[in-house]
Amino acid sequence: MLEWIIELLLSSFIVSALLSTLIFGCIYMYKKNKGRAFEKKVITFIFLFYLICLLYVTVYREGLFMNSTRTVNLIPFEMLIESYEYSLSVDPLRAMLFLIYNIVGNIAWFVPLGFMVNFYLKKPYFWKAFGIAFGLSFTIELLQFIGYVGITDIDDLIFNTIGGCIGYGIYRFIYRRQLCQLENK
Repeated sequence: MLEWIIELLLSSFIVSALLSTLIFGCIYMYKKNKGRAFEKKVITFIFLFYLICLLYVTVYREGLFMNSTRTVNLIPFEMLIESYEYSLSVDPLRAMLFLIYNIVGNIAWFVPLGFMVNFYLKKPYFWKAFGIAFGLSFTIELLQFIGYVGITDIDDLIFNTIGGCIGYGIYRFIYRRQLCQLENK
């Protein structure tokens, strides 16, 4: 079990970092070259690949109709704290890794989405990024509920939305720095 949690955590970080870097590079190349069709197709392909990976990890990883209880948690952090406290009494290291994976993993998987908001919206704003991250996360939670997969949890919605907003913020910070450097040349 411990190896599984570590593997999930590492794979989430690695995939998110790679996708974010790839997406940022493509978006920068696209904007620098004033919108060549090839770069736009590459970015769209990467975005679709990201969405497929995201849906696989969040909805289809364990297979459909595997959770016969159809659990829904609408109280923020309740199940997270309960799971952590229970696991803490059994295995403190596993409890800590599970908590980290649950929080950081949910955030990390949505960081690339924050990057994509900047490319597809003509005028990207924080609230648009927030709405898109929230909407996609809500859709995933709804698919989990409909497909009897995992637990439909408000915590996932919160952390996923935070991840999308972080990705948006990182992109805007880097993009502004790039603009300043181009203006100073």
